Amino acid sequence: MLLIDTDAWAESDRIERWREEFARQITATDWRESHDQAQRFRVTMRLRQGQSLALLRAGMTAVRTWRDRRLVADGADDATVMICQSGAVRFRHNEHVGVLRRGDMALFTHNRTIDMAWDCANVVTLQVPRPSLAGLLAAGPDQESLAGRISRRGAAPARLLAAYAGAAMNTGLTPLAERHLAELAADALIMANGPPTPTRLAARQAARLERLHIALAGMARAGDVTADNIGKILGVSGRTVQRDLAAAGTSLADAVLTVRLAQVADALGTTSVSITALAFQAGFNDLSHFNRAFRARYDMTPTDWRASNRRHGSDGLH
Repeated sequence: MLLIDTDAWAESDRIERWREEFARQITATDWRESHDQAQRFRVTMRLRQGQSLALLRAGMTAVRTWRDRRLVADGADDATVMICQSGAVRFRHNEHVGVLRRGDMALFTHNRTIDMAWDCANVVTLQVPRPSLAGLLAAGPDQESLAGRISRRGAAPARLLAAYAGAAMNTGLTPLAERHLAELAADALIMANGPPTPTRLAARQAARLERLHIALAGMARAGDVTADNIGKILGVSGRTVQRDLAAAGTSLADAVLTVRLAQVADALGTTSVSITALAFQAGFNDLSHFNRAFRARYDMTPTDWRASNRRHGSDGLH
């Protein structure tokens, strides 16, 4: 993952260094400092590059960016889905003029000119090849008609996309995560311009389930794991969390149990911490219940599991 903060650079060449070393290569745009004397140029950026898409979280102040006809001629054939999380981004694109504010989303295509002015804005962007996005939008509006249009009615899918992107930024871009992110982006664009197809709804549900398991991995040790708490992380209601789990043939209690048991099973093979301590650390308050659940899930006792799954060289185990 690439991390950038222009405040760490010498002020004398901050803008030129950003433009030459990063902006043109990462975003295929040109940059300059805005003329707003009340603000100081600054860019912070986290970039994670996957096999088929790029995920970027950026904060920009006193910046103007653009792709003019000269840059459009470079042949870049990507599309960028941008969600504004704070501040404002004024833009002109595809004969549209608008302002992205908190919660707004828009699609920008690199085969057309773009002009943006950033006012203390923080955004999440997903950059994908235009042909790939076109395939995902096949059942909905075409991307040329969507480019430059602000989507405000698709707030829930946009929140889900931003939440999933945040998780992927921290955990990495697996091929499955890349596919779900691209499908969520298409889903959010379709939702903002009409009802989703059954395929899009299924993709959104699958993405929520994966994000749910990511959230559970961090929450399982806590005693108060509820559908409402998980829903707040996912940007959906607790009832939606319960419906998604039911559609997958499981329940919240079973999902939490699965995550807790998996955490203990993994630790048994990598540490020499006592079984009792590992069980309590994972959120089990009743050792007898833990032992019964572990044996039912793995068809052996925790002691037998540790003996057969020790990984040599880990934490003194040989």
